[in-house]
Amino acid sequence: MKIQMMRENPQVWFEVDDIKTMTNWQSVIAWGRFKEISGLEEKTTGLTKAGG
Repeated sequence: MKIQMMRENPQVWFEVDDIKTMTNWQSVIAWGRFKEISGLEEKTTGLTKAGG
């Protein structure tokens, strides 16, 4: 369902939290445009750019 929603509205954001205690936490928010990759070459290029 999430993939379908991103296909329909590619403006996306996500948040990651690292909570150790109520007073010791960090949060990162990223936003951008969803782009679905399908071919092997495109996947390989994406992983290479991501450092994977």
